[in-house]
Amino acid sequence: MKVRRELSAREIDQVHETLTRRLGDTSVPTLPQVAMRIIDLVSDPRSSVADFTETIRSDQALTGRLLRMANSAAFGQRTPVT
Repeated sequence: MKVRRELSAREIDQVHETLTRRLGDTSVPTLPQVAMRIIDLVSDPRSSVADFTETIRSDQALTGRLLRMANSAAFGQRTPVT
């Protein structure tokens, strides 16, 4: 097998697709009580950023997904969000 730097972009995509197919969805689900709390906060006009922060911080899966999204190319941050 070739080392990564010797692979073409197409070969890298094929390896990624193969791994995704074999491993399936490895993401950790968000806890139901955390999801319900977020829904409650969204519908409450008195909720604050601190309320969201506290709730999101309590769920590692949600925290990871939000960090991944914030650091994605779609948002074009100059420095990584931690």
